[in-house]
Amino acid sequence: MKKNLFLLIFAPVLFHCGSILAQNSPFIPTWKVGDQWTVQTRPLAFGMPKRPGYMMVKRSREKVKVFFKVVGQENLGKTKCWVLSITNTLLKNISYKIYIRQKNFTLKRFVKIYKSGSKESKTVLKNPSKAFVYQELGILCPLDFPIFPNVLKTQVIKTTLGYTSKKLIVVISYNKNRTKMRVQMQTKVNGKLLKSVQYWERGLPWWRKAERFWGKEKQEIGKLISFKLVKRKIK
Repeated sequence: MKKNLFLLIFAPVLFHCGSILAQNSPFIPTWKVGDQWTVQTRPLAFGMPKRPGYMMVKRSREKVKVFFKVVGQENLGKTKCWVLSITNTLLKNISYKIYIRQKNFTLKRFVKIYKSGSKESKTVLKNPSKAFVYQELGILCPLDFPIFPNVLKTQVIKTTLGYTSKKLIVVISYNKNRTKMRVQMQTKVNGKLLKSVQYWERGLPWWRKAERFWGKEKQEIGKLISFKLVKRKIK
């Protein structure tokens, strides 16, 4: 019997974390307008149970592709930002536009764009110079945005979520040669531990791999599968 699967759905939640900003971190991508890359994710799915009162949990067979493109540079007030367009193969009527501060590579503005026929609506979230963890329908970890510490050493930062008293812990570690960085942001949501983990490498336009955990379940896994960069000038 064919089983119907549906994706795990959460209400939108915006998380902030304390400032440990980096202006010259070697892990900050050196973007140019026109750069583009593709991330592939596999979200956690739930199926209809054989017996009432039970829930079947399994990894979705559907591989979701998320497409990023650096579409321009824009000043928001006095802040110069990179502008990224984000589309995906799961929610084709929903796209995103994010604005990244060039001075410290933190997320300044997050725009969700919903299209229904000829109509379009937008949800705009303004973010301080802090990390950004966002829960959405379908795609999760491609929309998380970390902070890049200035000091290349293992560290644990304890802070709070935005304007609430919720605790947030950020754990940052590196490999021996400091060519790879692991960033983990964790907090409690509905009594369960939520962890967003990203693995960054020098020279890449985005993280190499990312994972989202909620309690004992791995919500989503993602990986960078391709990128195309515009031609750089040889110095």
